[in-house]
Amino acid sequence: MTSELVWFVRVMEGVGLILGGLIVYLSLKAYRKGGGNNFILSALGFILLTVSSIIEGAMYELTKASVFEVHAVRAVILVAALTLIVVSVLKMK
Repeated sequence: MTSELVWFVRVMEGVGLILGGLIVYLSLKAYRKGGGNNFILSALGFILLTVSSIIEGAMYELTKASVFEVHAVRAVILVAALTLIVVSVLKMK
């Protein structure tokens, strides 16, 4: 992989981390205003989404895991995160 592509991926992951952190902050802020448990569930889902890219990158860089194994782990985390977000949205009704 070229150094420019590695740099680009790391910058995009950083932007994703910042945006994910903002979403988590806003969800927790809404929960404190009396929004109910659905905001906690959405915050947990977005935490998982945000952290999944960090976990994926760390696993690939620090272990001997293949790209396929790393993507498989991220896919499991993604499904768990999206499930939490869907449940939180359904509870809003």
